Amino acid sequence: MDRTYNVYIDNGLFVVANLLNIKIENITIENLKENTGLFADKIYEFITCNKYSQIGGMSFFNSAYSQPAFRNNRKEKIKEQYDIIMSNTGEDEYCCLCGKKHIKYNKDKEYIKKLNRAFIINGVADSFYNHSNNLQTINVCPSCILLGMLSTLNMRKSGYIVLYNSESDDFMYDLTNERQIQNLNDIVSDLKFDDKAKNTVNLQDEILHFILEKTIHKNNLKVYKFSNGKTEFYDEKFLKTSDLELFNDIYVEDLLHEFNEYYLFNNLLQGNLKYIYTSKLIDFKKDELKCSKELIKFLEGRLNRLSKELNEIIKKISEGISDINNKDCLLELKSVSSYNKFIELILRWVEIYKNKQEKDLITSEEFDLLTNRMKYVSIKNKMIFELILNK
Repeated sequence: MDRTYNVYIDNGLFVVANLLNIKIENITIENLKENTGLFADKIYEFITCNKYSQIGGMSFFNSAYSQPAFRNNRKEKIKEQYDIIMSNTGEDEYCCLCGKKHIKYNKDKEYIKKLNRAFIINGVADSFYNHSNNLQTINVCPSCILLGMLSTLNMRKSGYIVLYNSESDDFMYDLTNERQIQNLNDIVSDLKFDDKAKNTVNLQDEILHFILEKTIHKNNLKVYKFSNGKTEFYDEKFLKTSDLELFNDIYVEDLLHEFNEYYLFNNLLQGNLKYIYTSKLIDFKKDELKCSKELIKFLEGRLNRLSKELNEIIKKISEGISDINNKDCLLELKSVSSYNKFIELILRWVEIYKNKQEKDLITSEEFDLLTNRMKYVSIKNKMIFELILNK
């Protein structure tokens, strides 16, 4: 089978590959049909382990994983559900997720009756009308539904449920293998010690582990947080290779503790670190740094990469503004909220400087370079950096 890059289907695919000890491309529909008993056993052990007990209800709510009526025969009901799903494989319609013609046009009544939004996370709206009818309006094949449910074995809890996906097959094989070993160890420990520790992972620590142990920073990484329980939540974040390399280098430069002190990892994850770090690291009212020079120099150098010529112009105008004792220049620059406001501020500074020094602060050619719309945020950040250093 091929990857779809849907986080649930891909994780399920690597789970099956791990359990059957085969490559993902060698997985067949028959493999899925013939091993529903094995899959049910593994899922049952996982969701009845104290450490992972909340994941079944938060992921596939109202499935056999969590229905109270199945408390005494849950394993059998999980297998039954898998069998019902796979028995409706056909060749009539194409799946909108994997693109394969694996859907039966005339679905069995039991299949329609048993399915609802729980089986396709973030694929079917949770609306007032019948979930089963809603499901039929989205062509998702039985294989994709089952693989999505099996992704449970790669899930962890961090407030919401967390799943990862990467275009790197090697990373996904490695991550899945690590998850299954950890699952087994936790299940065994659960039996021996009745350990009720919550299954809570620290996203930052885990991603740092991926970087250091699995070299994920050579590839992109998607981080998914969701809940598909009584209330729904879905969020995905995309960490580019450059983001992961930055985080790795922060660790290497021994700046991680200070980076965490200002909660900047969350901004890295949100994708707005470049736009927010100066506000967190500088006290603009006092015109002073809150953090060490080492941290802000590191971030400035990595987040605002500009040409040597443009850096020289920024340094020149920053020194000029500092020379005329414009006490509010940092606060004024921080308050700039748009490119047009930025140009207005630069023109005003140029005028103030000329009136006081009786000479031009910058040339018209330098002004053109300084007001590059595409580099506006980096130029603004670099100017803030230079002004704070000149205080």
